[in-house]
Amino acid sequence: MGQHDKIEKLIANLGELPTLPVVIQKINALLSNPRTTAAEVGQAISTDQAIATKIIRLVNSALYGFPGRISTITHAIVILGFSTVKNVILTTTILSRFDLHKNVQGFDMMGLWKHSVAVGSIARLIAQEIGFRGKEEAFVGGLLHDLGKVVHALYLPESFLQVVNNAHEKHGLFYDSEMEIHGATHVDIGSWIAEKWNLPNDLAMVIAHHHTPTKAGNHMLLASIVHLADILARALEAGNPGDQSIPVVDLEAWSQLGLTEAQILRIFELSEGEIERASVFLQVND
Repeated sequence: MGQHDKIEKLIANLGELPTLPVVIQKINALLSNPRTTAAEVGQAISTDQAIATKIIRLVNSALYGFPGRISTITHAIVILGFSTVKNVILTTTILSRFDLHKNVQGFDMMGLWKHSVAVGSIARLIAQEIGFRGKEEAFVGGLLHDLGKVVHALYLPESFLQVVNNAHEKHGLFYDSEMEIHGATHVDIGSWIAEKWNLPNDLAMVIAHHHTPTKAGNHMLLASIVHLADILARALEAGNPGDQSIPVVDLEAWSQLGLTEAQILRIFELSEGEIERASVFLQVND
């Protein structure tokens, strides 16, 4: 069985994934049009009151620095900008599709979500340190980089636990364990979801290439940021990525980021507070 067939087989067993609400497609179209006004986006989001309420709660959290001062989606766009609000909408909508508190046959799913929040938080700090303009995209890329693992765990729990147990027994990486057992990995599942949900290209590239950032084409820098953030989050033992190993950093990615020792130390110092503030995303369904 070839690599492609193995991926197809794994994905075919997942069954029906939840769909994203129609409002997301509408908002993505609005936000990609430079003539769109804040009021138009606010109006579109307000058609899904549950999502709108969650977004208002998130933008008023300490993470964005305006606690309790933003009253409408339009107001949020004016203060935080289109890019930030677009990413909050996208993340909120995706996280709302899952029960974040559900455990899978003894596996602590909240640990996996906490790892994801840590990667997003550290990715934002790395982006800040190197002057990368898309620091919100780095956060979302980090937060959603392991979407394939989440879906694997929730929809094929036995197969997922087989991978976890094998990784633990061999003191190896989850990724290598997946390849050994299935010949396909969470990045394959994640890429399939990104296509199915029509996610933005930069996010799709991060999901597909956070282990292989040099293959991310025009989005190599963003993928490199998330790649390093994943490694640093593991070094900090923040959350549970499904294994207890730390991958080797890609040298080309490391070289492109050009971080000094002092910058890495600063990222470590700031990460705890940043992770704590970003944990508000894990309360999106509460």
